[in-house]
Amino acid sequence: MYKGTSFVKRTRGNKIDIQMWVKPEGKDGLLFWVGKEQHSAFSDFLSVGFVDSLLQFRYNLGSGEVTISYNATNFFDGGWHFIRMQRDKQDGYLLVDNQYVVEGSSPGVFVSLNTDKKVYIGGMPDIVHHTRRRFKNGFKGCITDVTLGTDMKLDLINEADVGQNVWQCS
Repeated sequence: MYKGTSFVKRTRGNKIDIQMWVKPEGKDGLLFWVGKEQHSAFSDFLSVGFVDSLLQFRYNLGSGEVTISYNATNFFDGGWHFIRMQRDKQDGYLLVDNQYVVEGSSPGVFVSLNTDKKVYIGGMPDIVHHTRRRFKNGFKGCITDVTLGTDMKLDLINEADVGQNVWQCS
C-alpha cells in the first residue's frame, strides 16, 4: 500500500498513464487498485488485474463502470510482459507487449477520478469486499518498473507504507 506520496496524487484527476512489467504465475489477481475506502456501486475507482486469465482494466468515474479486457492466454508463458493502461477523461486504452491495444469508454458525463489517498499494488486487505467482488485474490507473480506517465517510477519496496508477502523477483 502506498499513501500520501506524489505517486498517489498523480493517480487522480482527468488523466492517468500507468506502465508496468509483470510475470504472472496465477490466472487471477489484483495488480493495481485506487479507489474510495467507503464505496458504493457508483464510487470512483481504477483497477487492473487478472480475472479467469483475462487482463482487465476497469474504472468508474461516478456514472458507470467500464471493463476493458485483453485475452491474456500468452501471459502465462513464464516470461515478462509489458502492460500500459491509459485513461484520458472517459476513454481508456490497454496496451500489452507494445503490440495489442484494446479500447473502451466509461458511460455518463463524469471525466475525473476522485479517490482516497491510497494505492494498492499486488493486493489489498479483504479484496473481495473492497473491490465489490471484481477481484478475489492478490497477484501471484512478479511486478517491476511501475511508472506513472513516462517519468515517475515507483520504488516498490522502499516507498511502500505497508506490504505483505512481498519478495524480490528474478
